[in-house]
Amino acid sequence: MVELGFRDITLPGMLQTVGRVMTLEKGSKVKEVPMSLIKEVLRERGFELVNG
Repeated sequence: MVELGFRDITLPGMLQTVGRVMTLEKGSKVKEVPMSLIKEVLRERGFELVNG
């Protein structure tokens, strides 16, 4: 996720606080990263996407 531009998740406490309300779709819009790219990278890393 960091390589896609979500660098803030490396800050202490950020993942715990923002991670509760931020979805991948919201993050995609905020960081201007296409959702298709996020899905592609997650699949390449071995994640199975249930609703996508």
